Amino acid sequence: MLLRACRLTHTARVQWFFGFLLLLASGSLFGCEEPRSKGDPAQKDAGKSTSATGEQSPNARILPEPLENGLFSLEDDDKADRSGLLVEPREPARPFPMNQALTDDSLKRGPATGLEMEFQIVWPEVRRSIQVGTELVDTWPRFQVQLLREMPGRPARMRWMFVSSAFPFPELTEIRARADRIGHLVLWPDRRSYRVAPTGSLHALFADRRVDRVPFVEPEKVTKSAGARLGKPTVRSTIVTPVGTSTLEFVEVTDLAYASELLCTAFLEVVRVKSSAELCPLDHLPVHFEIKWLNGEGIQFSVLSWGTAASLEQDDFRMPPDLPIYKRGELPPFEDYFLDEKTRDSVLPLSREKAPSVSPAPLSASASGPVPGAPPSALVPGPPRNQIVLQNQLSRPLVIVLNKIPYIWLSPGTSKEIYLSAAEIRVSARDFLGETIFVERTLVAPAKVDFGETAGEAKGAQSVVPGRATTVDFVPR
Repeated sequence: MLLRACRLTHTARVQWFFGFLLLLASGSLFGCEEPRSKGDPAQKDAGKSTSATGEQSPNARILPEPLENGLFSLEDDDKADRSGLLVEPREPARPFPMNQALTDDSLKRGPATGLEMEFQIVWPEVRRSIQVGTELVDTWPRFQVQLLREMPGRPARMRWMFVSSAFPFPELTEIRARADRIGHLVLWPDRRSYRVAPTGSLHALFADRRVDRVPFVEPEKVTKSAGARLGKPTVRSTIVTPVGTSTLEFVEVTDLAYASELLCTAFLEVVRVKSSAELCPLDHLPVHFEIKWLNGEGIQFSVLSWGTAASLEQDDFRMPPDLPIYKRGELPPFEDYFLDEKTRDSVLPLSREKAPSVSPAPLSASASGPVPGAPPSALVPGPPRNQIVLQNQLSRPLVIVLNKIPYIWLSPGTSKEIYLSAAEIRVSARDFLGETIFVERTLVAPAKVDFGETAGEAKGAQSVVPGRATTVDFVPR
């Protein structure tokens, strides 16, 4: 009996012990915390610091870690732009290495969303287009721009494609840039050959067809005003510098962080101005750009269209490209003529045939006439009656314009002979960026034209010698 009683007592003790544990567990689950209302701040602060020392709640450890080196975040923050994309601080861009090939680009493959634009450069003294049969041929320079927004692990990218022959480069040459590098890449039409254009060289690249760095000039005055472009409101920024006055027009964007800045930076570098946060706001896309040089001449980059592109191929932005060929110290070779031979023959009064020479004249002939009694051996044949010689005395390439149609690129210190099929022709010239423009004049063959800064005693000075071509000295207007 005593043994049985001890067993019962032991059993009761065990049951009582487990009942006590169950009571403690019930209290922990249901009795330790008061219910919270939906607006309780403690719930909103879950995962954040709960004390002045910055200690985190244990619940914070189950939240996702922030993106490493992320450039965009969907977190709701007062730094977020209107699209909800957060532009995080990023490492400063560094220059491309000079005089050496670039290392492989880690850019991922596949399509990506971006922006496409098309610009036309305005040359007022040149016809915008010409009719060739049933085809309308553009004669003003045109280029396309593609922008890729910045994403985690992908710096913003920019790509210019020259889609006309009116550039000092072959058609389909490209200029590329990326937001984490300083400088640009010039890509040949074969999409493999390339070279680096360091920062400060875009002005010389277009004006002189050289990759020479020139000093930036400091803005003297910057003013803002309202404008409109293609039916959209714009912000117009006018920048006065020692070389001229530049005007940029922007539309506001919220999803092209750093990409729109690449386009603005390139435009300003063309006119020797270094970009800044004030001149190139992060959320503004340039849609119009123009410069008026100190001499009153100028040029305009005017947008024809812009819009979202749903599937831009990321390989097209790679720097260097796939299977790269590094071209140190070179630029893409290009065709001197703006139009093909058949088109030139159909729109310009030119001939491949030389007319008979003018009557011979003594070598010592002057404007007053031949020297009396000169021996026949001193007579030399004159030029063909339909010949005009074009001479570039400047240190930069010139566009020779005939009857308001761009005809040929004339390199510094070179000349070109043309032969007319008509009695006369209108001739002018300009450089690409419009810093030097020569007034148009009507010429009668035979004639020799010198394009120079100070040629002749006066603008359009002529020297007439019997039996010789009339020499006409062109100077900038």
